Amino acid sequence: MDTTKPSPARVYDYVLGGTDNFEVDRAVADPILAHAPELRDLAADNRRFLERVVRHVVGDHGITQILDIGSGLPTANNVHQVAQAIDQRTRVVYVDNDPTVHIQAQALIVGDENTRYVNGDVRTPERILNAPATQELIDFGRPVAVLFVSILQFVHDSDDPYGVVQHILSEVPSGSYVAIAHVTDHEIDPVVHAKIEEMYANVPSRFYFRDRDAFSRFFTGWDVLPPGITTVGDWTVDGDPPGDRRPMNAWCGLARKP
Repeated sequence: MDTTKPSPARVYDYVLGGTDNFEVDRAVADPILAHAPELRDLAADNRRFLERVVRHVVGDHGITQILDIGSGLPTANNVHQVAQAIDQRTRVVYVDNDPTVHIQAQALIVGDENTRYVNGDVRTPERILNAPATQELIDFGRPVAVLFVSILQFVHDSDDPYGVVQHILSEVPSGSYVAIAHVTDHEIDPVVHAKIEEMYANVPSRFYFRDRDAFSRFFTGWDVLPPGITTVGDWTVDGDPPGDRRPMNAWCGLARKP
């Protein structure tokens, strides 16, 4: 691990209240949190969206294969734990390119034959799809739930994020699902926006805001399911109350392949 450079996974871990982070990661997050402490609530909303999606596709739609791209550091209620609590047959492949994630994830899944970890970058989808762990666990002849939760915001337009998503989604059959969450600067507090731009200017894996129209393009050719494209705090299928307005927010959605 290179502890001299900030890691998106460790910054997110810190915002969520985790302990797998270093001073260099906290130095990125603290100035933003000073102006918008509610960012911790947004991170929690984002995590709840992930959990709700997993419960929905496994419990309500019978999906037993999940490809979680940009999984981040393990925390409470990880994808395989949520899914396998509903159906223990569910197979989960986590994908991330962060060495910290690699270390923690490998320790977490020891002895679990239905869970694997792939050290891969979302910008090289073919390597993810062809990784031995992916090929071993995921049957692309059956429906798969693909998760891109808070990862595409780190992919610049020059790396063709839409092409990356379509490449992976073209490999899954009809009846598959995709869930995506992505930060937005829609109605963002200008002070928070400026602070984020300043803090991430020299971070190797900076993130990029996309508006609702740009976000919606990721679902091209798929049927977006209720409640549609909304913010992570408002996405629910189980009657939970909507979230509060945040000084920074994220779009999200769940879609099915026709």
